[in-house]
Amino acid sequence: MKRNPREEFVKDIKNRSKVKKIYPLFFYQKCDKCGMEFRRETMYEYETPSLVFENVRCYTRGCTECYPTFSQFENEMKSKTEKNIATYLDWKDGKILVPDL
Repeated sequence: MKRNPREEFVKDIKNRSKVKKIYPLFFYQKCDKCGMEFRRETMYEYETPSLVFENVRCYTRGCTECYPTFSQFENEMKSKTEKNIATYLDWKDGKILVPDL
């Protein structure tokens, strides 16, 4: 049985990604969809490892006005991550010159 490094990379990124609710108390957090800043309101945060650097985490935040339900936010972030992984792997293989992540 052969091991496919592309599948291992995709599985590793998906396993290390986290979605959670946050409630910022002291500092304003910016929603990445609408650009508004919120404090003391429920928000969602998607944490994913960087595709290029090994020990760097990338955070995407969304407010409850843009994403009324937690599952809606989770589904959109997972689909964006899958698209970004596919684009990164195509760039790494030399199929595209400039990745649009």
